[in-house]
Amino acid sequence: MSPLAFEHSPLLQAATDLAIEVYAITETSAFDGRDSLRSQIKGAALSVSDTIAEGLERQTKDELRAFLFVARSSAGEVRSVLRSLEEDPEFAIIQPEIFCLRSKAEVISKQLGIWGRALRNSRGEKVKIPNAIARKASLAARRTREFLYELEQMGSAGMKAQNT
Repeated sequence: MSPLAFEHSPLLQAATDLAIEVYAITETSAFDGRDSLRSQIKGAALSVSDTIAEGLERQTKDELRAFLFVARSSAGEVRSVLRSLEEDPEFAIIQPEIFCLRSKAEVISKQLGIWGRALRNSRGEKVKIPNAIARKASLAARRTREFLYELEQMGSAGMKAQNT
């Protein structure tokens, strides 16, 4: 992968989207007064995309592979925090968003693991994103968008019913 082409990685884009969405959710009132929790999940989410980007800038597949597994660890931290939030009644108002973010983080973790194993099993030093990972990332992103749209529609229908 050329040094400036890493921005085109579907996995990096998925991780960047995760960070953006985590940043957005931490601005909700559910996080008011929970600055350390807000900081922890934002840092972990940003670390996923940053570590992937850093790995893609490395010169060898072994270096990239090491960074992919560090990124996977950060995705695990995001999942862990989100799992805790699912159990906290103070976050009930944003449960659908938490569930979707955790699902995205799970997909990213799996993709990072698949890519890391593919690099371990590959020959040569050329670094590339396996096509299967790109397809899975695209499919997962589409499914997540469709699911979020359905949740929005359900919420809108519920609000209309309450107002009548």
